[in-house]
Amino acid sequence: MNVIVSGQHLKLTDALREYAIMKCKKVLKYCNNITEVKVMLSVEKTKSEGAVHHASATIYVAGKTINVECKDKSLYSAIDAMLDIMVRQVTKYKEIKNKK
Repeated sequence: MNVIVSGQHLKLTDALREYAIMKCKKVLKYCNNITEVKVMLSVEKTKSEGAVHHASATIYVAGKTINVECKDKSLYSAIDAMLDIMVRQVTKYKEIKNKK
């Protein structure tokens, strides 16, 4: 599985990149048909909320593309929340695939 991490409007450090890759590789426990995961990390500055961190991922599974997006006040929290959503979506995909 390839994991591609990119950043928008922020400097992507090695620690942040490794953290995102480590979290994405945990999804392999639930489905081993994943070929690639693209992660986009970004920061949006708003007047009312301050900095809002976005973490989005596109998961390429055999025959399907799964999109996940999450936002939080901390980038690490957004990545953790994104992982929870990824696990739910991949598990749902696997259950539907096994029913066929």
